[in-house]
Amino acid sequence: TNVTVEASAGPFQVTSPDAVTIWFAGDTNEVTWDVASTNLTPINCSNVDILLSTDGGYSFPVILADDTPNDGSQMVEVPLISNYSARIKVQASNNIFFNISDGDFIIAQTRIYTEEAEEITQSGVVLNGWVIPDGVPTHAWFEYGPTINYGDSTAEKFVGSSTSGIAFNEIVTGLQMGTTYH
Repeated sequence: TNVTVEASAGPFQVTSPDAVTIWFAGDTNEVTWDVASTNLTPINCSNVDILLSTDGGYSFPVILADDTPNDGSQMVEVPLISNYSARIKVQASNNIFFNISDGDFIIAQTRIYTEEAEEITQSGVVLNGWVIPDGVPTHAWFEYGPTINYGDSTAEKFVGSSTSGIAFNEIVTGLQMGTTYH
């Protein structure tokens, strides 16, 4: 096999999604990449495949699109999975080059996503989350407790009516030291 390096093209690279991205299962999202003249002579890569990794980029078993035009953008349907170490690979359909998104992103199955708690003390914590209101005025709150039935909740809070993700957090105090909360 011969490999020819072409200086007039490149770098071919995935530009979105990136490490600060949250995708929701079942949604349609855009994958973008810099074509970097790879669609022109002498490379002539007219089509690419878009693959999904769920293990931080070690393998790419999920095909999101194959043989799609190498035009720098493709809408893809997000599979019905939850994953915290997703990456995208865009590869030439008829060539050897590819690029993998720079960092892990999240795929959530719900329109509400909770993140890891922060500022944990002996009696308190900051709870963090995301919500996508889908254009509807939306309120959010956290439920927590010493069992999976919860039992306590934070105050309901208006988070807006955006069509994109909105971060929200709440400080919880009065927790009992040595108790596991859900």
